[in-house]
Amino acid sequence: MRLFSPAQERAWLEHRIRGDAVPDGISLRLRLTGPLDEKALGSALGDLAARHEVLRWALPTRGDGPRPVVAAGALPAPRAVPVEPERLGAALAEVEARPFDPVTGPLARVSLLELGPEEHVLVLRMHPCVADEGSVAVLSADLAELYRARAEDGSPRLPGTPRVPAEDDFPHPDATASGIPASSPGPQEASASDDRGVPPAGSRDGPPGASAPAPGPGPGPEVTDGNRREFWREALRDVPPLEPATDRPRPGRRSGAGGAHRFEVAVPPELGAPSLAVLAAFAVLLSRCSGQERFTIGAHAPGRVSGLLGGEPNEFAGTAGPLDDLLPLPVDLSGDPDLATFSARLGQAVDDTWRHRLPLQDLTSAVAPPRDPSRGALFDVAYGVVRRPAAHEAAGLRLEPLGDGEPAARRTACDLDLRLTTGAPDGTGPRTGNGTGDRTGTGNRNGNRKGDGNETGRGEGDGDGGRFRATLTYATDVFDHATIELMAARLTRLLGEMAHSPARPVLDLPLDDRSGPISGPPAAVDLDAPGSTLAALIAAQAGRTPDVTAVDGDDGRLTYRELDERARELAGWLAAEGVGPGTVAAICLPRSARLVTVVAGVLYAGGAFLALDPSQPAPRLEYLLSDAAAAVLLSTGEILDGLPEGGGRRLDLDRRDPARTAEPRPAGSRDLAYMIYTSGSTGLPKGVLLEHSGACNLVMALAPELGIGPGVRLLQFAPPTFDAWVWEVFTTLVSGGTLCVPEAGNILVGRALSRCLSEREVNAVLLPPSVIATLPGDDPLPGLRVLVTGGEACTPELVERWGTGRRMVNAYGPTEATVIATLADCSPGEGVPPIGLPMAGAYALVLDTAGRVAPWGVPGELHVGGAGVARGYHRRPALTAERFVPLAGPPPTAPDGPSPSAPDGPSPSTSSGPPPSESDEPSSSTPNGAPPGPDEPFPSTPGGPPSPMSGGRLYRTGDLVRQRPDGRLDFIGRVDHQVKHRGYRIELGEIEQTLRACPGVDDAAVALEDEQLVAYVATSASESGSESISAPAPVSISGSGSGSGSGSGSGSGSGSGSGSGSGSATSASGSALSSPVTAKDARAWAAGRLPGYMVPGIVHVLDELPLTSAGKIDRRRLASSDARVGSRSDEPRDRLELEVLEAFRRVLDEPRIGPHDAFFESGGDSRLAVTLLGRLRGGLRRPVAARLLWERPTAAGLASALRELG
Repeated sequence: MRLFSPAQERAWLEHRIRGDAVPDGISLRLRLTGPLDEKALGSALGDLAARHEVLRWALPTRGDGPRPVVAAGALPAPRAVPVEPERLGAALAEVEARPFDPVTGPLARVSLLELGPEEHVLVLRMHPCVADEGSVAVLSADLAELYRARAEDGSPRLPGTPRVPAEDDFPHPDATASGIPASSPGPQEASASDDRGVPPAGSRDGPPGASAPAPGPGPGPEVTDGNRREFWREALRDVPPLEPATDRPRPGRRSGAGGAHRFEVAVPPELGAPSLAVLAAFAVLLSRCSGQERFTIGAHAPGRVSGLLGGEPNEFAGTAGPLDDLLPLPVDLSGDPDLATFSARLGQAVDDTWRHRLPLQDLTSAVAPPRDPSRGALFDVAYGVVRRPAAHEAAGLRLEPLGDGEPAARRTACDLDLRLTTGAPDGTGPRTGNGTGDRTGTGNRNGNRKGDGNETGRGEGDGDGGRFRATLTYATDVFDHATIELMAARLTRLLGEMAHSPARPVLDLPLDDRSGPISGPPAAVDLDAPGSTLAALIAAQAGRTPDVTAVDGDDGRLTYRELDERARELAGWLAAEGVGPGTVAAICLPRSARLVTVVAGVLYAGGAFLALDPSQPAPRLEYLLSDAAAAVLLSTGEILDGLPEGGGRRLDLDRRDPARTAEPRPAGSRDLAYMIYTSGSTGLPKGVLLEHSGACNLVMALAPELGIGPGVRLLQFAPPTFDAWVWEVFTTLVSGGTLCVPEAGNILVGRALSRCLSEREVNAVLLPPSVIATLPGDDPLPGLRVLVTGGEACTPELVERWGTGRRMVNAYGPTEATVIATLADCSPGEGVPPIGLPMAGAYALVLDTAGRVAPWGVPGELHVGGAGVARGYHRRPALTAERFVPLAGPPPTAPDGPSPSAPDGPSPSTSSGPPPSESDEPSSSTPNGAPPGPDEPFPSTPGGPPSPMSGGRLYRTGDLVRQRPDGRLDFIGRVDHQVKHRGYRIELGEIEQTLRACPGVDDAAVALEDEQLVAYVATSASESGSESISAPAPVSISGSGSGSGSGSGSGSGSGSGSGSGSGSATSASGSALSSPVTAKDARAWAAGRLPGYMVPGIVHVLDELPLTSAGKIDRRRLASSDARVGSRSDEPRDRLELEVLEAFRRVLDEPRIGPHDAFFESGGDSRLAVTLLGRLRGGLRRPVAARLLWERPTAAGLASALRELG
């Protein structure tokens, strides 16, 4: 006896591979209202099993595959179990959660729940090996008629014996793609319209906005088994896996656990066929949620009608059993199509998919995609049309489908599975037919229906106003129910927008009312007022608190009066030396109180400062001095003597002439305040030009926000060459606080930093997370009231450890947005901290790769605007134009209500394509393109570039973020930290975040090297220097996820190197580790939390990761690290691996297979996998779980897994 269908074989293989983690079982659930004849019901169920013998099948294994066996007898008559009505949902979940065993059977069982004397619920639960969703309507109608016959002692009025498919029935080469047999009347002669998304063959009517008739399927070239396979190889070539935004990273192995959201969709009549209209809207939604224009959706291919999305009933219309299949449907939204274009394109794809259909396992074998236990081989999202069973009256008993309100146990094989339900639930009446599935009955608004599986026009089962029921099933591994509810709402809105704006590109249709900028409060200062300069603010504060200590340094203390007096003295001298508005004074001094005084003097003179670090290498200083072309260079004689040539007139601060003085010209709010260099991705630093108004807005907004003022002591931690120094110094000096300045040579990490914070009675500090992680846990720092972190990803563990007893704030901001752009308060127990909402005077936009506003919840590149946006890059007009983009429309205003974003935001004018690149070739012009003059290379506003302070420009940060429903932003990673590995998109930051969470790991970095994911982890618990492992095999399969945290794409934040501190390594829960982390530990941790394609193939354990001078990971040094060791051998390592490899070679008939060649990438498929497992069980004389082959698909990997099991 052979298998019923390829779908049955697939369901059996799925069970063997995943055990209980199989897709949803199939349920026929009927509410029985009225007097129930239980004896007649039991007999009718027996008759049903006799009519559809597949319900009595078991599938024991014989050799390499299943061998069907039909059990004697019938379905056991159910015994009614009393259930309280309010417990119906729980009772159904319990009934439907019980597993099946296909080997022993039975694969169908009946339960009867008694809610009252004349109210029952019947559940016929079936394994996917013996039924599909199309079987439910067939079995429901048959059971009603069989019950009527038994209760009335009559004969059932049923069609002849249902046709059981023969082996050559799959696929059906004689059917056309539209679902209309070639011998049928043309679509204009048929009584029902074609329910596809394009006009039927021969029709000249297209969707709204069509400029040309959509293509009909036509007969097309002759389809053979051979060109079917070639069609699919070509159709799916280079189509990436769909990667929609998820709520959590994809686990290493899909659990199968699922949930469901039921909702109604209204399909406007002008959209035409509902089934394709909903499919089109679903495709657009998926594209917007993933940023992808090409992907594949799994289409549920019905086995009882002659079309992918509906059609005439075929000869199996009255047959129960696993006939439905799945087919990959390629979706192409490239080129910004409008509704008509995309509908035609999608309709053609539906036609092509149906014409070239193959059983899914044959199609998968032909395409041979990479395999991964966390994903489907060809798709992870599915769509299908389901016919709802009709209600029936039989011998005084009403049998109707159970309403959707009662929950059921759910399992799913897809991340998302959208089903559109058609058919009227209240149809009644007997059926007649001829054995081929033709039926008549009621349920259509027109009062007639031909074919239980055929949609005859768009009115059938619509309900009023074209409303349909839909169910969106989702994998709880990666999605929360709230996200699914949001997707359903967006899908419904898209349908309306498609009808309302058919000529608009479908990817431009709005999904939310809240799309647009996320605005902070109004600016903290009048951006155009004369007093909106840093010098004016410091002078005003000196007038308010003259005797308060302003700077407490190792080289001396200064009150506000003293600071003001010394700054004015210096300003007069500098003015005489030509320093004023539009000029830059370079200052090369170590971190000290004197440096603060000199910077204040430059600002009092109306000039802008550029801080240089005398400890930096001579070649770097030489480049900075040459590129900056500053008017003067200020330092002391000893430092000046050691500096390279260039950089303007050199002025020795120790030898200035007190008599040489002039009246300073005060700067305006739009004049340059400072220039600062950030590292370029290609090597050479680039200078960023910042104005007074943005800096004043920063400090005047954050000082009160963070409680910085008189009595507060703030640590000056950052080197003066980093923009966090600007925040530290000026937030303190404009608010009356005290700036604590340790000596430059102090290495402030670990216990040394803790001691500094305590001894200097510091109340507030800004530190990078990597530095905070070095603080010893035995010093709680009770005097530290405000802890600001920024510049890197902040972890939940740091918040758990340091977020109690003080205010902890996660700050985000690139240098190009004046240090800080967004803020978020951090509280223990809230998971990965967000980067929050824009600060006062700032706003943010999250844009996709096409420059569209990304829907909230969907990753996109962060663009920031407002008061803090820099003028641009010094002498780099092309890079400035690329990174600072115009905003079309007026600048946003702060919302009046609680909504974090404006309802109708302006659309940015950005170019699609790759993230901004960084050119390190210096230009010979200033930001406005004019040649620099010898005395004024930085013109003030009247002659300079257009100011961005009106909100007219956005800075492209290059950072990936997504917006939460409350408006706050989550940091995901750098745009340029995404890599393509064997054709699949991977976010390296997500892998790094996972490794950092491993107990004992202090930090982690991941890179793609030589087509292999390589991880570097640092741990203070390491006792033996570096250690490395190489994975048994590279694992690369589809997909990507998203991590989060805070960071700065352009050098924001601070750091001064790293230190191990003296605290022991701790786990996520804070417990100390008793042994150092090994490479194997780290890889196992990642393998348990990430899909296989994201697990690094090589892990290096180091004492510490190399850092840049900013305290960030130096990825270039990692790539050339001596820790890169080990290479994979092409020979088996032991006898076990050799035996497994020989089994691979025999089953695949390929003697050249090596230990690290993946089974499924070498020609293996599900059927051959069963053969391989059988051979291994016999040869090794031990059980081999099928899931191991999917998790470790190479001979080396599988042998390693078997060794681990013992």
